[in-house]
Amino acid sequence: MALPAIPQGMTPAWLTPVLIQAGVLAHGIEVTQVSRSQVGDGVGMMSELARLEVNYSGATDAPRTLVAKFASQNVTNREVAMDFHLYEREVRYFQELDKRTDLVSPHMYHLEMDGDCFVMLMEDLGHLRCGDQAEGADLEDSQRCVDALVKLHTPFWNKVDNIDWVPGIADSYHADTLCNFIQDAWLVMMEHFGEFVDPSIDQAREQFFSSARGLQAKLYAAPRTFVHGDFRLDNFFFGEVEAEQEIIVFDFQGPLLGKGIVDVALLLGQSTKKKFDEPMKEPWFVDTRQVCAIMASTILTRLHGMIT
Repeated sequence: MALPAIPQGMTPAWLTPVLIQAGVLAHGIEVTQVSRSQVGDGVGMMSELARLEVNYSGATDAPRTLVAKFASQNVTNREVAMDFHLYEREVRYFQELDKRTDLVSPHMYHLEMDGDCFVMLMEDLGHLRCGDQAEGADLEDSQRCVDALVKLHTPFWNKVDNIDWVPGIADSYHADTLCNFIQDAWLVMMEHFGEFVDPSIDQAREQFFSSARGLQAKLYAAPRTFVHGDFRLDNFFFGEVEAEQEIIVFDFQGPLLGKGIVDVALLLGQSTKKKFDEPMKEPWFVDTRQVCAIMASTILTRLHGMIT
């Protein structure tokens, strides 16, 4: 089946055989109408999301709503996504790796990629609570997120040699591009946010530049696993009822190979509240030196994102 122009090509004629092939629509029942509305306006940079409301020609248990994820309609953003193989990385994760983990992710009805276009049709989880990075995670949610990481990292722990389409934190096109961009990105950061940057930090820029490769190498050292790469609160859904207590993790466009602590550091450094209202029953044993080092490395990614 050829991939049509997206999103305008997500028509009843296209969606009917897609849902039949997915096993959720019986032969003889057709999609009669598809209405589309944007999801997360202003949130995604490299991709777009749309909620599809679907009508059928007869009685069916097929989903009445779906969420479609597809390539950005912004040419510049799409080119950056292609340079980093973001679309390929997400589609291939769900095609090849998701089934190897116990991590809960959205159910996929259809995955397809053609050149710089792709489409993912997934279940609509809009009824669940989505994490809010600005608000921050409390202790319970933070612990549940770390538990979810165990399910993601364990199957790939020291077993990543055959996942050659996922770049390493070091020694890869991903690592090279970040190092090439950080100097220009630093200037952009100072131009827009210089008043908020302590002078001592700006004075250390050259030291930071020269340390980038070494920092990447440390985060790429064994043991390696499959790293989500963007493990932050806005990429999680939380169940509100007893039957849906699992965290559902999405957005796999930026996975990397490296140390598992990278995902932990991103979560604790950017999504967890500085102070919890409830006391901890058991201490968390986290190497704070590694966390601090990894948080410095995330600056590379954030700076790069500012100029692309």
